[in-house]
Amino acid sequence: MPHLGGFQGPQLSGEEQLLPYCLDYEDYRITRIVVNHLETSLLRSLMMLDVVDLLEGLRRSPNVLTVFVQSIPEAQLDRRRGEGFWTLAEHVSHLAQVQPMLLERLQRFAQEEHPEFIPYIPGEGEEASDTPERMEIETALSQFAEVRSRQLTLLESADETVWKRQATHPEYDLYSYHILVRHILMHDHWHMYRMEELWLTKDAYLTH
Repeated sequence: MPHLGGFQGPQLSGEEQLLPYCLDYEDYRITRIVVNHLETSLLRSLMMLDVVDLLEGLRRSPNVLTVFVQSIPEAQLDRRRGEGFWTLAEHVSHLAQVQPMLLERLQRFAQEEHPEFIPYIPGEGEEASDTPERMEIETALSQFAEVRSRQLTLLESADETVWKRQATHPEYDLYSYHILVRHILMHDHWHMYRMEELWLTKDAYLTH
């Protein structure tokens, strides 16, 4: 165990063994504080490592969705594969219809230190349909892209404090700004994958 200026110091980690042996105890204490601060900063940086990728994914989704939908024969858009299945057009409509709600959640995170949310249930009510209201496809794609642009403007202006904010949501054990942003991207791709399944997968292999 090395001596620091005559002080019998604690057992040093590999990282600490790099410190000069000539340090006295006060220098050691200050250095340890600095190291702890750097470790904390590093952990915070690691938590933010995917932010650029999340924003890039969200930015690309409207074009991915538009090109994908334009590749689908029009006759397939309103085909219902079975009871309880959404049509492709309904999936596109839902993607457009849900974006304003997601924008509102992002706005609340920007304005509130710890927002409390309630579950979003599309078409909730006694006469609600089990499927989304069918929009004109071009209208849905345009709305999706327009609201996504507004979401990105808000996301790009958010500072680290906002990105680290937590929230309460009854559906989830943990909910935060970062998780919400990731959910938005995953929600895009889940519906696009499901649309491709409904379009291309043979009956024997189609999941329910």
